[in-house]
Amino acid sequence: MSPVTKARKHLRSVFAAAALLLWSAGTKFTALGIGESQIATGTQKLLNDLTTWLLIIAPIAGTVCIIFFAIRRAMADEQDQKQWNNRIVAAVISVAIALLASVIIKLVTSYYGS
Repeated sequence: MSPVTKARKHLRSVFAAAALLLWSAGTKFTALGIGESQIATGTQKLLNDLTTWLLIIAPIAGTVCIIFFAIRRAMADEQDQKQWNNRIVAAVISVAIALLASVIIKLVTSYYGS
C-alpha cells in the first residue's frame, strides 16, 4: 500500500472521528447545560492550546523530515531513490493533514467559543 493511500485512510479516519466527537459533544453539552461548565470551557481551552502548538510544531517537524529524506535520497542509488521520494511525499501529506486538522478543530471550537 502506497504512503498516499495510507495517508488518505488516516485522513478519513481523523475527520470522521473529529466530526462525530464534535457533533455529539456539542449537542449533548448544549442539551444538558454542560457547555458552560468548567470541564467544557477547560476542554475548549486545551483544544485551542493544542491546535496552536500543532500549527507550530507540524511544519517544523515536517521540514526536518523532508530535509533528512532529501539528503538520504541524494546519497541513495536509483532503486532506493523511489522509496525516499515516497517518504518525502508522505511527509508533505502528513504535514498538510496535521495543519488542516488543526485549522478545522480551531474553527469548530471558535464556533462554540465565548
